[in-house]
Amino acid sequence: LRACACRAFSKPVPLSKTGRNGLNGCVLSLAMEQRESDLAVVCRLAHEHLSDGATRNDILRRLPRDFRSGVDEIVKDIHTSIEVPPLFTTSGGTLSFVFKKLITYQTQQNHHQPPGRLQRFTSFSAREANSCDNFHAKRVVCELLKTWACCSQGAVNDESILPEEVDPYLNFLRHLMYYHDRWSSKLWGSDAFLEVMVQTIRKLESLKRDTSDARQKYLRVLEHISDASSELLDHALRVTILLVSDQHAELEQLVAKEGPMTLKFLAQPYHRHNSQFWSTDLGQVLHAALVRSDPQRFKPTGTGDTETVTAARIWTLWTDELRTPKRYEYSSPEEARQVFEQCRCCTILVGPEGKIQEKSFAAGQMLAKVLQEDSTLRELNRRVDQHIALQRAALGLPPPVQVTAIEAFLEEPGTVAAENVEAETYWHDAVQKVRDAWMAGQIEATGVAELFRGGKKVKWVEGVFEKESKSSDFPTIILDLSKAFSDLLCCHKEVMSAVRGMISEGGSKEALAAIYALRQRSTITGQLDGCMQRFMASANLLHGFYEHLFFESLETNKKLKGQTAPMQRLYFESIHACSKLRDDILTQWHKLGLQVTDDNLAEEAKRIDMTEKAAFCKLMGMPSPTLAITGGSGQLLQLPDAEKQAGTSPTQSPRSDTQGGPTAFAPRPRVEELKAGESPKESDSGDDLAEVFR
Repeated sequence: LRACACRAFSKPVPLSKTGRNGLNGCVLSLAMEQRESDLAVVCRLAHEHLSDGATRNDILRRLPRDFRSGVDEIVKDIHTSIEVPPLFTTSGGTLSFVFKKLITYQTQQNHHQPPGRLQRFTSFSAREANSCDNFHAKRVVCELLKTWACCSQGAVNDESILPEEVDPYLNFLRHLMYYHDRWSSKLWGSDAFLEVMVQTIRKLESLKRDTSDARQKYLRVLEHISDASSELLDHALRVTILLVSDQHAELEQLVAKEGPMTLKFLAQPYHRHNSQFWSTDLGQVLHAALVRSDPQRFKPTGTGDTETVTAARIWTLWTDELRTPKRYEYSSPEEARQVFEQCRCCTILVGPEGKIQEKSFAAGQMLAKVLQEDSTLRELNRRVDQHIALQRAALGLPPPVQVTAIEAFLEEPGTVAAENVEAETYWHDAVQKVRDAWMAGQIEATGVAELFRGGKKVKWVEGVFEKESKSSDFPTIILDLSKAFSDLLCCHKEVMSAVRGMISEGGSKEALAAIYALRQRSTITGQLDGCMQRFMASANLLHGFYEHLFFESLETNKKLKGQTAPMQRLYFESIHACSKLRDDILTQWHKLGLQVTDDNLAEEAKRIDMTEKAAFCKLMGMPSPTLAITGGSGQLLQLPDAEKQAGTSPTQSPRSDTQGGPTAFAPRPRVEELKAGESPKESDSGDDLAEVFR
């Protein structure tokens, strides 16, 4: 080492002991850097800067942190393609530009082919001869950037990418350029590696400046809240279905075959074919809860209603197979009728308009009495009528007027509901009838685990400092969970559909206007959080009783009948995910409230386009205006006279009632239109709600 140090100067220089040690350390580092190959430099810098995003870059996972093996051994699994994916063909984003630039450079350098003899001969690797170390190092850099561009959320639109995602790759390229002596080719004048990398750095710097705009952060926060709310609903669905269900085996097979149990999957037709769970009482209530929240997405069946909503063109067969009810779905009446004729059990055919035909297996009365098919058919008719009543109640329709053949069995003469009964009452009354049947001892095919069946009374204590004793019964608690889930789903559709309508174009001003409307109505912290709290309170209450019985069964080396361990684990993970997602939504909304003021929001709300005006009015609970929005600081919205007389100032918008139903976005009073020839009046302040619309 001392000899190397002496050759670094024009003549030997005597050194003191301290100076000799310091110089020896510097020379040692310099010697180690000179022995480090080009690919080793790339691997070291990549892991130094891109380690946080390793899970998203498959090329980075293949590169070793400690470069010990040969170059050819490392790069043999890293392949290069010079084809441009369809995703980048029409995209004008920054990452699309970078990807195309890299493809052009790699095509010129033949990175998609093995290095030629001349390249191998002129490759000067410090560790291995004829390894084309420099060639593969440049190729690996290009592949790292290309893989990131394909996996990034900003592959198509720059506004979808986060600045935290750009920083690591930008720092990696900057650090890489300080090894320019390794990348500048003296023999190959056409190698424009440094030029391409510098252009990429400038593009990424511009992208970082654009994505760091504070207003774009607001848009991403709203998208994050919407996505978190959708994920919470999927977990809430699993909690509602799996908590006390006794059909885990069927649901486990469904998950193994079709994938995760989500709302998107349940919206697909025919997923209830050959199902026992969806024919039980609990399955019928859950199906009606989904229809109530979004009848256009979850099509009702057998309601006979063609005016308010188009029912699904599905024909269902309800069968009783050895005291086990099942449900089959078909897309054509011919197929359904053919299967109906071939059935060898009590069967009822139901079409989009209601019940069509029923049959029993026994041909004679004597055999029918022996098999007790009369009672079996009556029970099956009761189950089908209950399903139709729940479906109609979910749509806000009264029960069917015509009296069925099992009226005597039910001991309820058919009556026409009063016309002034609200639609919401139909839903609660239909669910209450299911609860009354459970309390009366009808525990066959309830869909509930055996320990939770029947009218069992339960007691519990609420509160920490002020304790309060409460009591109820299992049927009420179980069905309250289904109703709370339906309310949460309704609220999500009402709120997030309007938010998505506002931010669908990806503009920052639309995001700010959406935040303004949500804040004025206290929608997130009031309406949505109220529904989340009610669902979590209902789920946690039932979860407490469930765990008590679950641990007791484990202690006695028994299992909950009808439940399986995989589905129990899925339920446990989902109920804890619901709490985390709720906290995440409220935290993001609170942080957003600290970053933006009402003054800025009101100013942006005046500049929203006509395409977003309807969604904005939906969030504000106002009728959609038909006139164009005036510009500048003109007065755009005239508050109702009732509010003025009540002393409500324009800046104090009434808060929504958090105790109301999930769809309680009551329209605001009338929106006055500008008269012909009348110009908007000037207002002293542009920060209040009175300057949004007129």
